[in-house]
Amino acid sequence: MAFDNAEIGASTIIEPGAEIGFRYSDDCGPARIGAHGIIRRGTLIYGDVSIGDYFQSSHNTTIRGKVRIGDYCTVTNNSTLEGLIRLGTGVRIMSHGYVPSRTWFGDRVFVGPGKCSSTKSCRGASIVHRRLAARRSRTMC
Repeated sequence: MAFDNAEIGASTIIEPGAEIGFRYSDDCGPARIGAHGIIRRGTLIYGDVSIGDYFQSSHNTTIRGKVRIGDYCTVTNNSTLEGLIRLGTGVRIMSHGYVPSRTWFGDRVFVGPGKCSSTKSCRGASIVHRRLAARRSRTMC
């Protein structure tokens, strides 16, 4: 499968029906997908997106322009990343997640299913659970 506005890393699987490098403007750059990823059917990834190694998308995921995603990240079914977003290493965004523009996540962040990081749109939602190794080691003693 060839995409004229995308650079795909070695051993990354792209299912039929995925679109990578969507040109949202005349001057948008390519989408860059790292190695050993899986891009599922119905995924739409805009140009000007950079995704690290071992990324996985599920069906009907949308990732708009100017998003930077670290290694070992997952974005699952029917989730949308609006643009101008940064995800660290090991971030998991579960089904029906919505992340608005200008959102930054650190490493090892989990966003539960059906959650939104905008309190205006999703009032009262507790959305982000960060796993801290230091906290776990203190509670295990």
